[in-house]
Amino acid sequence: MDKFEQFLLSQDTTPFLLADFLIALLLGVVLGLIIKLAYDLTAFSVSNKKTLSNNFIALVLLTTFIISVVKSSLALSLGLVGALSIVRFRTAIKEPVELIYLFFCIAVGLGLGANQLIMTLSAVGVITTFIFAKFFFFEDKNIKSLSALTISLAGKNLTNLDAHLRELEKYCDFVNL
Repeated sequence: MDKFEQFLLSQDTTPFLLADFLIALLLGVVLGLIIKLAYDLTAFSVSNKKTLSNNFIALVLLTTFIISVVKSSLALSLGLVGALSIVRFRTAIKEPVELIYLFFCIAVGLGLGANQLIMTLSAVGVITTFIFAKFFFFEDKNIKSLSALTISLAGKNLTNLDAHLRELEKYCDFVNL
């Protein structure tokens, strides 16, 4: 029982090195930019891709910081798990690809925060190579992003739909009814 208590109360005696932390943050910015670029160039999304991808760098950096803080203490890591179990994300993930990229950012932050720089750089290289290869060799490039427009014509002359479609075509790349 004493050994178990010592394990729970033990702290990592590895000294905190500011230079290592700053290198991890700098790599986080670079790798976050790479992930953002991969998402912006290859992901087909109904929602605004730029809005989501602009958060990737911050997510990598935040995860790196959190892991850098809690990696030295089991108590802190258990506290983090407890705190995260309280927080609930209210925004629904609209597409699976969004979830994949969010997990990618979190994994990069975990690796950098745990000072696993070589493994993290290798994984990002392999995964982004896979993403680009999949996009260039296996994806259908003719997929159009979906934007929906609802027009209410109640009480209007519905017999001349062609005129309405011609009017919409002035402002749209593609119109389909």
